[in-house]
Amino acid sequence: MRACPECGIKLKDNSNFCSNCGADLQSHKNQSDKKSTKPASKQSSDHISPNQILMIFGGLIVVVVIMLYAGGVFDTASSPAANVTPPPAGNTQNSSVDLNSLQKINSLRDRIKANPQDHQAELELAHALMDSRMFDEAIQTYDSYLKTHPGVPDVMIDMAVCYFEKQDYVKADQIMREAVKIDPKHQIGHLNLGIVNLAKGDTETSKEWLRKAVALGPTTEAGKKAQSLLESH
Repeated sequence: MRACPECGIKLKDNSNFCSNCGADLQSHKNQSDKKSTKPASKQSSDHISPNQILMIFGGLIVVVVIMLYAGGVFDTASSPAANVTPPPAGNTQNSSVDLNSLQKINSLRDRIKANPQDHQAELELAHALMDSRMFDEAIQTYDSYLKTHPGVPDVMIDMAVCYFEKQDYVKADQIMREAVKIDPKHQIGHLNLGIVNLAKGDTETSKEWLRKAVALGPTTEAGKKAQSLLESH
């Protein structure tokens, strides 16, 4: 049994016309079948495939990355990294190369060439080279000076600092130990040994040297620096 769509009277399933109102039941059936197919067709046409979703998502990622690079958010591989380990303390302070420094270096070279026995000029040249970060030549010049003036702790420490700057921590440690053995009260030498061993990753040995540096004078600049390193590591 089924109901007439016009008047609602109950009719047999195989009836083509309503016996009450005369409605064409077959026409209504065809329209109903057509309507039932439309939602499926509409849903199919509006559906987004997984590949389309991936393409849209990928495009958004590319746009975001481009915006971040343009805004300077990302660091490039050439960005300078922070140096968490302070460099050892030497007897000279300037670390930049300028015209005056180069003129001084050339002048000292001329003095030594004119008088190879001018050892004071040789030592000044070594300091100037270290200040200008010309570490290889500075090491050679310090070494030459130490051959005629062996066992000078200050000079040995400065040469060791050059090795430290070249990241040859083993050689720097060796020379500094020799220097403080000659002068057990060389506070900067003890401080530098703490810094070198900190750079090597030997924290315990570093602390031992730093404590010794503090003990040699807690109120000096070197002593305060050693104490600061002890508190921060």
